[in-house]
Amino acid sequence: MWLRGTIEKVLKNSSSSEKIIFINAWNEWAEGAHLEPDQKYGHAYLEATQKALLGQHSIENAIYLLRHSAIENAEDLEHCLVNLANKIAAEDPDIDALTTLIENQEITWIDSVEIFHHSEHIILNLDSPKQSSELTMNSIFFSGWILLKNSAENLTIELTSGYRVVQEISVNLYRLDVANAYPEIQRQFNAFQDTISLKQIPFFDEKSILILRLKTNNNEESEKLMGKLIFKRKSLISHLKDFQNLTTISAKILQDLEILTTRTISQRFDRKSREVQNSLNPITQGTCVEKLNFKLET
Repeated sequence: MWLRGTIEKVLKNSSSSEKIIFINAWNEWAEGAHLEPDQKYGHAYLEATQKALLGQHSIENAIYLLRHSAIENAEDLEHCLVNLANKIAAEDPDIDALTTLIENQEITWIDSVEIFHHSEHIILNLDSPKQSSELTMNSIFFSGWILLKNSAENLTIELTSGYRVVQEISVNLYRLDVANAYPEIQRQFNAFQDTISLKQIPFFDEKSILILRLKTNNNEESEKLMGKLIFKRKSLISHLKDFQNLTTISAKILQDLEILTTRTISQRFDRKSREVQNSLNPITQGTCVEKLNFKLET
């Protein structure tokens, strides 16, 4: 996927008649970077390279390119969508598998970051994540620094969603630049960093709120509210439909994909409800299960 994405970028941005891509190594075995055939994979790396050069990538890769490529304008988006539509038309994939693949592509970003400054005794700076940043991986990197005057307590940043603790991040690093900037507050540890799985954060109506609290062993500062992050999430199709100056072709392809996935989800639900009904005892006839199927049919 990465090679095809690089090829697309070069084709789009290179003004030179020679459009060149450098691949790290042919036989850098010691570094694990090689294209040369081996006993385990045979010619697989070379065949994958050839497919990328010829544009013979799979529907899955076409969707990933649509999700992860740096699409800068409406023409770029149309190119990616037409590429995907052509792949679907040529390969005639299983609709359930295609729908699942599209459903799993979601866009998550940080809509807002708010840090509360209670007093000059507590100084918190969140270096990462930043507001408006899109989360392209399945994890979130948290880093920053914090100073607490007149206290030698061990500090912990607690992240909560609702009443559930998502993760606790220990303040167990030392940053010399922070110590130099605040020489009057000297601590053994003044910084933190950790990675949180995106799966740990619950979303409700495509939105999630994460609360930052400061925890110490001192009851006075325990559970001090320090900040709030708001995450938002959209399906890939909904996200692309909001693209500025959407072309007519792009709008039609997105509409077709939306109809396809919506219809398939409904059909799946219909089949599942019928399976449940058929497995139930006949005493359930005339109950809500039967009425549900009637509504689906109408």
